[in-house]
Amino acid sequence: MKKMGVLATEQELLAALSKAGGQSNRVRLSQAFKVGLEIPYIETLLAYLDKAGLVALTGLRSCRITEKGRQFLKTA
Repeated sequence: MKKMGVLATEQELLAALSKAGGQSNRVRLSQAFKVGLEIPYIETLLAYLDKAGLVALTGLRSCRITEKGRQFLKTA
């Protein structure tokens, strides 16, 4: 995955988080960086996705992709 700018789409971010989390849908940001997710202000973007209900923050640097987030990825 190439380096994304600040204006990464929700779909790009969710796809990278999903790839990092594998089957568990639980993602630590350190895992996301290993698959090439390099987004500035990632905490802000995660907060946005949390507010939209696409992920559930489980800590300062971890999250879980929600059912709504999985459906969003399938339909996008």
